[in-house]
Amino acid sequence: MFPKSLLLLFVLFSSRLVAQDYGLEFLGHEVIPDQRTSLAIGDKKPICFDDDFELSFDIKFKKNVISYFGYVFRIVNAEGQNVDLLFNSRKDKKFRIVNKDLSIATNFGLDSAKLYSDWSRMRFIFDIKTREVSLFLGTKLIEKKEILFNPRACFKIYFGGNKDTKFSTKDALPMYIRDIKVSKGTKEIYAWELKEIYGNQASETYSGNNGEVSNGIWLLKRHYEWMKLIDTTFKGQSVFYFDPKVKNFVIHSDAGRLHIGQSSARTVSEPFSQKHTKFTFGDQAYYLENSQNAINVRLSQREVFGFDHKNNSWGIPANLNPELTEYWHHNGYLYPNDSAMVLIGGYGQFTYKNRFQKYSFTSKQWSDLKMKGDQMEPRYLFGIGHTKDRMKSYIFGGFGSKTGEQEINPQNYYDLLEVNWRTNSIKRIYSLDIPKSPFVVVKSMVIDEKNGVFYALIYNQLVFKSSLQLIRGSLTKPEYTVLGKPIDYDFQDVASTADLAFDQETQKLFCITYHYDRLKFTSFSRVYSLAFPPTNTQNEAGTKTESSLGWELMLAIAAILLAGVGLRLYFLRKNKPREIINETTAAKNLPAETNKIVAEPSQENEKSKLILFGGFQFMTAKGEDLTVHFTPLLKELFLYILLNSIKWNKSVNSHQLNDLFWYDKTTSSARNNRSVNLTKLKVLFEQVGHIHLSKESGDWQIVFDSQHVFVDYANFLKLTDEKKTLNKDEINLLTKIVSRGNFLFNLEYEWLESYKSEISNRVIDAYTSYSKNLNFEADSQEIIEIADRIFVFDKVDETAMEMKCKALVKLGKHSLAQKCYENFQKEYLLLYSENFNKSFKQITSEQQS
Repeated sequence: MFPKSLLLLFVLFSSRLVAQDYGLEFLGHEVIPDQRTSLAIGDKKPICFDDDFELSFDIKFKKNVISYFGYVFRIVNAEGQNVDLLFNSRKDKKFRIVNKDLSIATNFGLDSAKLYSDWSRMRFIFDIKTREVSLFLGTKLIEKKEILFNPRACFKIYFGGNKDTKFSTKDALPMYIRDIKVSKGTKEIYAWELKEIYGNQASETYSGNNGEVSNGIWLLKRHYEWMKLIDTTFKGQSVFYFDPKVKNFVIHSDAGRLHIGQSSARTVSEPFSQKHTKFTFGDQAYYLENSQNAINVRLSQREVFGFDHKNNSWGIPANLNPELTEYWHHNGYLYPNDSAMVLIGGYGQFTYKNRFQKYSFTSKQWSDLKMKGDQMEPRYLFGIGHTKDRMKSYIFGGFGSKTGEQEINPQNYYDLLEVNWRTNSIKRIYSLDIPKSPFVVVKSMVIDEKNGVFYALIYNQLVFKSSLQLIRGSLTKPEYTVLGKPIDYDFQDVASTADLAFDQETQKLFCITYHYDRLKFTSFSRVYSLAFPPTNTQNEAGTKTESSLGWELMLAIAAILLAGVGLRLYFLRKNKPREIINETTAAKNLPAETNKIVAEPSQENEKSKLILFGGFQFMTAKGEDLTVHFTPLLKELFLYILLNSIKWNKSVNSHQLNDLFWYDKTTSSARNNRSVNLTKLKVLFEQVGHIHLSKESGDWQIVFDSQHVFVDYANFLKLTDEKKTLNKDEINLLTKIVSRGNFLFNLEYEWLESYKSEISNRVIDAYTSYSKNLNFEADSQEIIEIADRIFVFDKVDETAMEMKCKALVKLGKHSLAQKCYENFQKEYLLLYSENFNKSFKQITSEQQS
């Protein structure tokens, strides 16, 4: 019987893949000359033949360009002869061949319907004996012309512009090019597929004669890397939904609505006709496709408010005093024709929900649906997607507990549920094996019934500095594939949310992220797009399907995979699986440790991990996540004892614990509560090993073996405790620790504030001291990075602002320096209620001391 991991790998390898649009985009007269595109082939190693040869490639015109003039290619040989292919839309709207001083008109004109929508295969065959070049469109001969060009002389090929001394030009035709091939007879000698995602190099398949690209845009990148469309901030709360009419997410703040325009690709802002506070923390908006309107839902109060498109205003009374919701991150389903909606699950008041609450738009009445079949455990942070007829939905993942109570074994769910709305029944399709790193799912999924798959965005909800990762999952089997580049995502439980949508017409996926800062009463929203279908790597483009491969080849592949997986399993048994958080494995320049509670940084990948920066995480050396076993009370108790143990190397007495955690209990009740929770800690510590509760002289202290347990806070103190300037290796170690995010960012205890304040001071002092030894001429980029790290801990640090502005000016990025200064001014005014007293000119003109 095949191992499960082998079966999954084989399925993923042989599954049918939709080819992504790959190639190279050329920028022409729509940009300034310095930004136009060129592809140089043979510049370093010329191409040489002693017989006839063929140059072929796929071409497609870019849409919505004012001027279609420029070079498709220019071939230049060692004798200074040239053969060019150009197009000029203003002259005769036909391609022209230029040879030396002759311009030869061709019969190949502009077929806009063809050249804009599809790839056209162009072939040029050079005949040495007759000195002729034949132009083919596919297999059809278009033109045959005699030319003055010696093909036996080695040559170079330039697509678009070029920097050749004699033949240089910036006149690149606005076009897309892919699959360039140079052949001798029927044999391909060179091939440049142009399937790159990044970089300035076009890989050559057969001999490594790579081409050089300037100012190029790789088409496959659009299928791999999300493009940011909107990055905006609003005062107050906001809601959002995907609107098929504008083919994008629409964001509604208290001031108005915002979205990307279809034609201009710019943000469109429309102020509301009535300006008052409309949204509250926990609101969720939905789009009604049948009525083409939007609604806002407050589920705890069972209130539904409509949006009036005609008057551009929400029907939300100004004098409402909404309660805090008990259904954070609930999800929704809309019946066909918008007759009713069902709101599912959620979290609030330390309780996870699995209610299916139905609202009728006709009767304006609420009711609870009683679902048959399999049970959906109480949860939130799950994804839902719907079939085209909307009579079935699929629910994937989430976080909750079987009883719904937060303190009783909360956990991540990795199951796929099918909901049948005709029968009001649930069927569990499968449950994934528990992954190495936990994840939950954004609000919406995209269902592809035809291919039996869904698309979803997943993320680790246990860390603040998380990331959204697109996956393609099966609707029938427990498997999924990671696709595309992750999106940075700051997650802070109920203060953050994200969503996914697909637009059929533009063939794009859209993602929105939202974060609400309760202290500043400010909302942050970002919208991204990704060309569909998404790709995993550049190798997915044009991949053959299983049916196109012979069985002999498939068996050979299976044998290779079996051997590879066998080796992989062998090494996995010997090495700990990679975690989502990677630490430095050595700290050569750190002094030897004398304190028993400070962890050594070496061999960290083989240790249990206790992570406090960027959120609380506790992982065993085997990769088991113990974080979910900490109730809010147990977590605070643990952290209070731990931080006192590490920071002060002292124990905590029982009276301190009673006064902090059980001040409202009798002495006997406090003692019992303390005993129960400390016992829970001991049980968890036994699972980890090498960490225990020590009770010396009746006081409590947490002690661990630094050879087996890694604690990032201990390493942080070790790095920043020395009264000296850190060197580069040490500053890199510090960056690895603090780059996850702020210390226990999502926890707010009164006693914790002093720790957070001290950590911020240590970080700022360490970076500021280190930066004094850097040079603005040679280290400008590093100075900018250091300033940004300081801003994470103090947005109005004057030294960091001045460093960054000066460094940006040194790099010639004056507008970015000005923007940095203006952002600082705004933060300064917001915090101190007074204007900053130095001008931009004063700061940038001052010399570094």
